[in-house]
Amino acid sequence: MGKQDPFPQKNQEEGSIVTLIKELSQQNQTIKNAILLHTQGTSTEAELTREWIRENYSCDAIQLIPVRNELSDDPVNLTLAIQEAKKALNIAHKLQQKGDTLAFNASSGTPVMKSTWAILQSAGYAPHSNVWQVRNPYQLKSNQERVFPTNLNSLKKEFDLQIISKQIKNYNYSSALLTIKNSSLYHPKIEDAINYGKLRLSFNFDDAYSLVNKHDDKVMKNLANELGELRKKTYLP
Repeated sequence: MGKQDPFPQKNQEEGSIVTLIKELSQQNQTIKNAILLHTQGTSTEAELTREWIRENYSCDAIQLIPVRNELSDDPVNLTLAIQEAKKALNIAHKLQQKGDTLAFNASSGTPVMKSTWAILQSAGYAPHSNVWQVRNPYQLKSNQERVFPTNLNSLKKEFDLQIISKQIKNYNYSSALLTIKNSSLYHPKIEDAINYGKLRLSFNFDDAYSLVNKHDDKVMKNLANELGELRKKTYLP
């Protein structure tokens, strides 16, 4: 929450939360739940925002979550901000159902709290999410959008790719499977390719062949062809 939510006292321009909710609604996205994280100094703004949402949208639940006093007293403490944001994120995960996308407002609150959502997303805590920015209408240029996403999912993909590549290079296929299943890089074909390596390492050539030969693309067929001679041989214990 910020002092500009839901509407600044000095004018009737929308605060970032109001603008974001309207934008998501225009994109035909349903606002199912809302979690308003606030400090001691923004509790009134949180209550006013909750009332605005109730009056304008059929939201299942709107929760006001006060942060610890330590963060209110030290709003530039990034460690505390991340800890409090993770508490709200844990609540959101319990409410999140298959197909739901979390929408983080990165334009309200202190600069530290604004950056927290992008950090958590890039660290993999919120794989199905969008981090949204809302520009100040008085500073908006003609070629700029008022509301836009600033996702760092691509950075998370780079991290995961580095980890998985190292695991496969070290023949640690079991760990690579766990990593890929919890990554946005996941695809059934990639999972089959990693399982192929695991089966081949254990000399289970027939199952490895069946796993990749069912795919039509050239790479998987090449992997299957590599097992041609190996499948003809008998390995004794």
